[in-house]
Amino acid sequence: MAKRKRLTPPSDEALSRIDAGFSRSPERPTGGPLRPIAPIAAIAAEAAAQSEAEDPTTRADAERYRKALADGMMVEALALDHIAADDILRDRAVIDADEMAELKTSIATHGLRLPIEVYPITEPNKGFSYGLISGWRRLTALRELRTETGDPRYGTIKALIRKPDSAADAYISMVEENEIRADISQYERGRIAVLAAEQGAFDSYSDAVGALFASGSKAKRSKIRSFALLHETLGDVLRFPAALSERQGLQLAGMVKAGQGGRLRDALAQAHPGDATDEWALLEGAVKPTQPTLQPKPSAPRTAPTPHSRRSLPQGVSLIHERNGTGHVLRLEGAGVTEAFMEDLLDHIRKQLG
Repeated sequence: MAKRKRLTPPSDEALSRIDAGFSRSPERPTGGPLRPIAPIAAIAAEAAAQSEAEDPTTRADAERYRKALADGMMVEALALDHIAADDILRDRAVIDADEMAELKTSIATHGLRLPIEVYPITEPNKGFSYGLISGWRRLTALRELRTETGDPRYGTIKALIRKPDSAADAYISMVEENEIRADISQYERGRIAVLAAEQGAFDSYSDAVGALFASGSKAKRSKIRSFALLHETLGDVLRFPAALSERQGLQLAGMVKAGQGGRLRDALAQAHPGDATDEWALLEGAVKPTQPTLQPKPSAPRTAPTPHSRRSLPQGVSLIHERNGTGHVLRLEGAGVTEAFMEDLLDHIRKQLG
């Protein structure tokens, strides 16, 4: 049988320390009544304060965490039902069913590899606390998986919480992400520029193109502006806009610029093409020149222009000003007079004339 340890009475020195602890003056919380603090609590608080003071690494780690959280660099799990997918309009007009099925299979097998990006909604509505910036396909895939399987693991999604300064910044972030990851058509690029301007994020679709696709070449932005004009003019009557090739879209935009927009709209409104091929044939036929039934009237003699003035502009461009009996004529010459240059100039003139 083990021997019991004999208890020894505390020494005079130990008793003095205990008495000193119980006789400490109680501390007064700021603005409150006196409240005694147990010696062990005081000692623990002092130890924690000393540890923090003596451990700069801990303070630095905490500061890095706070900064990462503020900068939207921390991945968090958010409920799907708290995310509004259409708080800003999307640049994706259509999505391929096979691509969606492939994405759902990947998520079901390996989980979601990449987080989506969201931003806090200033005035939450209908239970939504966050608006979607990028990751529409991933969010849609998880929602469909939850509906199909009822599995609670599809009820949340990994997300980075961003804090854009304005609606324009949110649109720019969405477009930048999709330019890298998704195969966006020129028509979809033009469409989102028009929608962003209509939502008030930009003053005009031309300004939207300049901001959303700032990294693109001048020629690329010129093409996107043409598709934006096409969507603005025919977007509500085109049935298969995603099937338009770049050549077809630019050809239609040229027809609109030539004053044929009304005829194109009438043709589309009166017919119901079954597919993209039928729709394109209809559009081509709408603008074919018709045979005149009457002889054209002889044109009035042109008044000889008055002597012109010529001004040299940057980028090797010359501006020639002439005047005849009907008004003023401006001509631009030089290597710098490209299609992109003329598109920018016409957009500027339209804005100046309201």
